[in-house]
Amino acid sequence: MSSLPYTCNTCLVAFRGSDAQRDHMRKDWHLYNMKRRIAALPPVSQETFNDKVLAAKATTTAAAAKATFETTCVACQKTFYSENSYQNHVKSSKHKAREARANRDAADDSSSVMSSTFSLGEPINKPRESEVSKVADTLKDTTITEENENEDEDEEMSDDAFSPSRCLFCSTKSADIQENTEHMYKAHGMFIPEKDFLVNPEGLLHYLYRKINENSECLYCHMIRNTPTGIRTHMRDKGHCMIAFETEAEQIEIGQYYDFRSTYSDDEGDWESAASETAEGGVKVEGSGEDEGWETDASSMDEDEDDEDDLENRKSAPVVYATDYELHLPSGKSVGHRSLARYFRQNLHNYPTADERAARQLAIENGEIEPEEPKPRGRNLNRALVTRANGGTGMIGTSDAQKHDVQIGERKERQRALRQEQRFTARINRAANHQKHFRDPLLQ
Repeated sequence: MSSLPYTCNTCLVAFRGSDAQRDHMRKDWHLYNMKRRIAALPPVSQETFNDKVLAAKATTTAAAAKATFETTCVACQKTFYSENSYQNHVKSSKHKAREARANRDAADDSSSVMSSTFSLGEPINKPRESEVSKVADTLKDTTITEENENEDEDEEMSDDAFSPSRCLFCSTKSADIQENTEHMYKAHGMFIPEKDFLVNPEGLLHYLYRKINENSECLYCHMIRNTPTGIRTHMRDKGHCMIAFETEAEQIEIGQYYDFRSTYSDDEGDWESAASETAEGGVKVEGSGEDEGWETDASSMDEDEDDEDDLENRKSAPVVYATDYELHLPSGKSVGHRSLARYFRQNLHNYPTADERAARQLAIENGEIEPEEPKPRGRNLNRALVTRANGGTGMIGTSDAQKHDVQIGERKERQRALRQEQRFTARINRAANHQKHFRDPLLQ
């Protein structure tokens, strides 16, 4: 399909020339798939569409045949225009009583005739009963045959062993699993999510096969039906021939057939290894001999450049103080966890150095200074207000240069507003100057 230049995305077909493509757009099959696309349903193949057309024509022919039906009951003197109503009438007790009475009257009339060669013959409605019984037997045999065919098809799809080359939603058999997945995508709209990371496609199809045939469960909405055929019909009619892969539970359900280890970063899992550390009041004390993922500022999170001796000295060195994400040593070096490497690499302006942070932390622990309280959210009602009247700018904590820039911006905005007002006034005056000359007739 990819080698052909002209395609139809609605019906999932391709053409060699534009004339064939335009001719396809005028066909009923394309229009039918367009309506299904508007209704968020997958397209159907041309074979399926032809079967639907033949079934619709057969239904129309049967309805027309029923519409032309007309028969009369001689015993009851009634005319019927529907085969069902006539069959119900024949089975009613009133019809049977009247028919028996008519037969008795006919027998009495025949016994009164002296000639043995004269015979009234068989009752008039008897041949009709035989015809009706034949039609009923034919319909019964046809129904039984169709039911047997459906049962055979169900047994064929459910009792056979699993095959990766067989479609999950119909009885189509492909050459291999790749062709089978392409058939299910084109014919039923089923696509396999995260196909690049799928390592066991056959196991995934086997799991979906068991859900359909053993549990009679819909792959998308997880609805349960009585039979596998019923759930297949539900998925085809509702457009649920797809794998549910939206919620976390649905992803975990089929996650055993995928391998996402190639997407993992080298930093994942390091912070989890440090979960066994002892913490008191949110401050960690380094006492274990294992590498817990801490790195220094000077090394910029590069462990390869550290010598083993320096690493042992850093582990055994006393700790000034430690938080969940930083360690500060007496030497003045700071150690940060590698899970926050992207933040430690940033070059922040006006950020205190390691010595300043260590000195502040010691002062807080010794009680020399008070720790900063978190800033309240919203408006601070205790701050001083500076009015904008009498030339005030109303800006607190800003430099003179910033205030000067704000004044220049406000002056430019006022001048722009004044120019706009002058343009509007000039336009009004110009329109008033082109009025017709007014002359008072009394002054002439």
